Amino acid sequence: MVFYDGEGRVFATPVTGPASFEEQSANELTAMLHKSQWKREQLTAFIRGEFVQWAINRRIVPEELRTFIADWLRGWHREQAGQEAIGWRVSGQILGAATINELVEAIVYEIELTGRIKKCRREITAAKAFIEANLEKPLTLNAVSREAGLSPHYLSRLFREETGVSFHDFVTGKRMEKATDLLQHTSLRVYEIAHLVGIPSYRYFSALFREWTGAAPTGLRWADQDDKG
Repeated sequence: MVFYDGEGRVFATPVTGPASFEEQSANELTAMLHKSQWKREQLTAFIRGEFVQWAINRRIVPEELRTFIADWLRGWHREQAGQEAIGWRVSGQILGAATINELVEAIVYEIELTGRIKKCRREITAAKAFIEANLEKPLTLNAVSREAGLSPHYLSRLFREETGVSFHDFVTGKRMEKATDLLQHTSLRVYEIAHLVGIPSYRYFSALFREWTGAAPTGLRWADQDDKG
């Protein structure tokens, strides 16, 4: 499996196999990130330099490293941009990175995104909150627009203006974010998680999840590798 090499350009698994992301490594990386996290420029420089070298030296299991970074970035967004952070973008870009360069650029993109996020209008904030609280239900543009007190057409236009993504992509992204969290932190079967995020078709959920994250749902499990949904 390709992931690390000595040049730091492509991650290539060493002959001895990748190392597990143990608590010591997690604490070490967290401390390193914390040193510069209050200034985006310093954090970006760290990611492009020290982080790459640290990752090459430690040779952490790629999946575990990507998952750690995705979780950390969600916290970064919340700290920097509050509830307006578009956290769902993190999962697809970070978990889908296949090389060190892709991972680094995805992290830098997420860091720089905080400087572009602006406070949403009250109606869009209400619509987003409704979506996140009802992911298991059919979330049509008509249904959400009624909750927000806007016409479907106007909500659709405002959604793209305020969040930078379409209504459909925002809903799908939030579903994939919740599904990722459930896959990583619960023992629910894949078909159960699909229902909980409003996508009752196991086959469609699996295809959509892979499209958004670059990984199969079962590929994110820490255990129960025989889970077939």
